[in-house]
Amino acid sequence: TFGTFLKTVEQNRSIRSAAVEGPDLARGVLKALDGQDLQLPDIAETIGQDALSLIPVLEEMSFAGLVSTVELNGEKAFHLTDAGKKTVAEG
Repeated sequence: TFGTFLKTVEQNRSIRSAAVEGPDLARGVLKALDGQDLQLPDIAETIGQDALSLIPVLEEMSFAGLVSTVELNGEKAFHLTDAGKKTVAEG
């Protein structure tokens, strides 16, 4: 399941790479989600990144209140919150 997948990835992720790439990836994710809800593989494809590298970034963005999860075609997808939309508008 997707939940098991996320737990496995979280156990294996590199905190250092997430910290280095985080801000640029976060900007890309915000732009990708502007005006549409997307699932993780679609976000990764849209911004040209590996889906695994986006998981810690999406977790941080979720904690910060910039994105939320929604259901899209029966699967988990990500949605820009009002705070996320404001961040995109501010550039």
